Amino acid sequence: MISARRRPPVRFVRLLLKQCPEIISIVDTPLYDWIPLIYAIAYNASPEVTEALIPPTEYQGKFNFLTNLDVYDRTPLHWTVFYGASVESVRSIARASGNNAFNCRDGDQNRAFELAITEGACMEVVKALIPSTVDFDTVERNIVRSCIWAKTSTNESTDFEEEEADDLKMYD
Repeated sequence: MISARRRPPVRFVRLLLKQCPEIISIVDTPLYDWIPLIYAIAYNASPEVTEALIPPTEYQGKFNFLTNLDVYDRTPLHWTVFYGASVESVRSIARASGNNAFNCRDGDQNRAFELAITEGACMEVVKALIPSTVDFDTVERNIVRSCIWAKTSTNESTDFEEEEADDLKMYD
């Protein structure tokens, strides 16, 4: 965990994992239930380091922690949003996580993609976190409608420029 806090070079992380691959699944304390991957996300490690801390395919059955919930009922996917991880890190964790992680809800009952929408993450991150059972175009349309509704319900000006109005018609 200390190495994640110091933003180590990826070759150092790979060397550690080569000597002791089980360290990727060590939980720090019962206080948080965090694994090194979550620390790497929290301390803004490079996408290469983040990817190195994802268990390789041959270890997925042995160290399958990507769907485990911590004390906040969050998976590593939730933490990628919370700490603003790079799109590359989100995608690599999402690829390795499997469908169960996409549908895990945190203590506030948010799935990772819902948290991404709430936190204002870019649409690339939202798209990477959407479960295969949910249509991204529908989600995107609903986000735009929610923004319009919020603008109109707060009595803000709804006078759209002609170009903006044409852009919004494609969501009807």
